[in-house]
Amino acid sequence: MPDTPVEGMMDGPYDPRMEMRVSRLEEDMRDVKAAIGRLDTGMIEVRETLTRIETLFLATFPHLATKAELSELRAEVKSGQAGMKAGQDGLRAEMKSGQDALRAEVKSGQDGLRAEVKAELANLRTDMNLELSKFRAELADKPGKVYLWGILGVLPTAYGCGLAALAVLK
Repeated sequence: MPDTPVEGMMDGPYDPRMEMRVSRLEEDMRDVKAAIGRLDTGMIEVRETLTRIETLFLATFPHLATKAELSELRAEVKSGQAGMKAGQDGLRAEMKSGQDALRAEVKSGQDGLRAEVKAELANLRTDMNLELSKFRAELADKPGKVYLWGILGVLPTAYGCGLAALAVLK
């Protein structure tokens, strides 16, 4: 840096207090430069140590993720969650439409089954009425209880009369 005066040009020398202050500042600057030199050396040592630690860490724990990998993973998970939500919404809509279609199919099946059952019951009634008519006709051809009891009452009487007639004839 060029040596430029702090004060404007005067005929005499600088103020002696100013000279003392500048020389003290120059001395302090030498100390600061020396301290910075020591700090640079220390920083180099710290960098080397950190590099060794990083190398050792990466060799020991290669399976651990870095911040970039974690943020990338977070982004993937968020997009995956959004995709899953969209898939779930689509699946819900598909299931609802499937349920509605199944309900309609079951209802039409029930209606058809009801019609079949009604028709089958009507056929059974018709068949039963026909069979009952046949059975009544068969029963009408057969003698009734009163008739049979009458015959059972007359037979012993006729047997008794026949025995009495034999006894008289002898």
